Amino acid sequence: MGNLVLWVGNYKTGTSYQQALFHKNRHFLSRNGLLYPDFKVNRGQHLLSGQWTTLKTGGEDAIARSGGAHALFNLHLKKARKFRGTTLWHAESFMKVVTDPVKLQDLKGQLDGFDGIKVLFTVRAADRLRQSLIVQTPGTSSAEDVAIHLNGNNKNGRFHGSLCAFEAISERLAETFGRNAVRILSYEQLRKHPRGFAAATLEAVDVRLLDLLPRMELPAPDESNISASPLAVFLSRQVATDERLARSLAYHLDADPRIFGGKPTSVFTKAQYSKVRDRYLAERDSFLTHVRKYEPGFEYDLPAWSDDTVFLDEIDFDLLRPRAEKIKDDLAQARVEIPPLGRRIANRLTRSMTKTRRFLRR
Repeated sequence: MGNLVLWVGNYKTGTSYQQALFHKNRHFLSRNGLLYPDFKVNRGQHLLSGQWTTLKTGGEDAIARSGGAHALFNLHLKKARKFRGTTLWHAESFMKVVTDPVKLQDLKGQLDGFDGIKVLFTVRAADRLRQSLIVQTPGTSSAEDVAIHLNGNNKNGRFHGSLCAFEAISERLAETFGRNAVRILSYEQLRKHPRGFAAATLEAVDVRLLDLLPRMELPAPDESNISASPLAVFLSRQVATDERLARSLAYHLDADPRIFGGKPTSVFTKAQYSKVRDRYLAERDSFLTHVRKYEPGFEYDLPAWSDDTVFLDEIDFDLLRPRAEKIKDDLAQARVEIPPLGRRIANRLTRSMTKTRRFLRR
């Protein structure tokens, strides 16, 4: 029997980059004792959570071709047990299993028989995690849905809250898999690793993988997965209904120093953020005390944004809306006048100029 490493998330903790890293080097890693399955649909193993979760279109088709979610899981479970080394399953969709005790116990029951199992769970300063989830999670990206989410009246709001219950999740994982099998990681500490985020990722799976890093190909950051300014997203949805145009508009608003002046922004009002911050400050202290009992030196950031953060109630949308409409008109005109190849070149130049402006504002 082989070993299994199950990296369950959390969302918005560098998981896309980590999955790209393992996927890009999967053949090389397989020759060196680490099996990272390729499902073609995406770079992670999200399909393996299919018998407990609802997957996006494409994943369902792949599952159907395999004879169902349970059959697909058993097929890859058999491959993992036969592999002479370690198999890595990396998918934040497992968070929908981890946050449900019944589903988690069912998963554990199906994983019996490995020589060893290690479960990795990454946490991030809860206020930043919450905002990233609001801005990017499907179903909460419209202005109306953001407002509903912030009022705590929808199922996404409840699910996002459960993802931030780090102490409950870590304790549930420890009770299910055993304390020694579970490792809690800090997103901030992973990013501060002296050899970089990729090295920190490999080290978390198996410290011996660090020797392979010089021969591995590192993926480029996924720019499409980087959150735009939260307030730019909120405003863009008020002046555009076209999904692609709304994303472009949010990008341009974020890039224009005349809009927010390069300051960090929040989808929360100041009062809402104070409530969130106070809640997560108390939970952070309790969580740190809990984890340090078996992981001395563990640390992750305080829930706190910089003093110059622009909050939702500090924005005059009536003044900004004309500017947003102008950008919208410019983008629509550019679509007509610039041929496809020219648009791609123009977009690359825009991104390059934006990165330069951001660098100069630091």
